[in-house]
Amino acid sequence: MRWKNLLGAVLILLTPGGWQGEAGRLNLLAQGSWPGVIISEVAWAGTEASSYDEWIELYNPTDQPVDLTGWRLVAADGAPEIALQGTIAAGGYFLLERTDDNTVADVPADQIYTGTLSNTGETLTLLAPDGTLVDSANAAGGNWPAGSADPRTSMERIGLCADSASCWANNDGTRINGLDAAGNPIHGTPGEKNSVWQEIPTPTVTPTPLPTA
Repeated sequence: MRWKNLLGAVLILLTPGGWQGEAGRLNLLAQGSWPGVIISEVAWAGTEASSYDEWIELYNPTDQPVDLTGWRLVAADGAPEIALQGTIAAGGYFLLERTDDNTVADVPADQIYTGTLSNTGETLTLLAPDGTLVDSANAAGGNWPAGSADPRTSMERIGLCADSASCWANNDGTRINGLDAAGNPIHGTPGEKNSVWQEIPTPTVTPTPLPTA
């Protein structure tokens, strides 16, 4: 039943206007079918210390922990291809650092991975153990919809919205977190709420009065 609900959420997410339309949001709330995990931030340009110091963040917006064993985060060109391990806490973040744990020097990595993200853009997909598509980043392909190589700024998801160019933005440069391998402030929010995050309010249900006998 859990995967059935998850698949239903993914189908709505991939439907045009699904997450972004009010009807789609109400439908998901009614089903209790928010995706278990989303790709929330991608530092495809690396850090000021090194362009090789890339990192990726996942976020669990639900009130239940998610065991990531058997899940995969895969780039369309085959690199990186990350076999995820560990558990992401309810309402928690999961930080993936490339090569070693010095990429974000003062925030412990939840997992280390290898493989380079192209600065000219590629597509990342998050897959459940059975191969079900859970989420994506830059599904349309082409250049990354946000983020910057000069200055090196992360690409942040703006909220629980369908993966499209309008769902991503640059870190705002004001709300930042973490230091790179050289001690420079990271223009991103690894392990914390995105600087551009927008909460989707829970709709208020107005009871319908019964007709007078």
